Amino acid sequence: MKFILSSGANWYRNWSLAEKTTPLADELGFWGAVIPDHYMWAEAWGQPEKDSTVDSWIALTYLAAKTEKLKLGTLVTPIPFRPPGILAKMVSTMDVLSSGRVIFGVGAGWSQTEFEG
Repeated sequence: MKFILSSGANWYRNWSLAEKTTPLADELGFWGAVIPDHYMWAEAWGQPEKDSTVDSWIALTYLAAKTEKLKLGTLVTPIPFRPPGILAKMVSTMDVLSSGRVIFGVGAGWSQTEFEG
């Protein structure tokens, strides 16, 4: 059985949670860790305060430097959010820097607010 840490810790105010729990998951032998890939997270989940998010792929690369074996990725990366060439370069760069530990889950996305910007 494999365990994956899944958290909403890509919000600015919750980022310290990811910094603490992701290395701990690596130490405890978890197989992987994933975070959401949203840039307008608060409204989509009905949170009263406007809270922005960190860029998921940059954040995951940072977490890769703080872990050794843990696979890292997004719950779903909406393909329309970034130009395909840029997305491919970001993910492949992280895969190289993390020694092949990328989990690349993709989808269409769902939040109308994010598509409208």
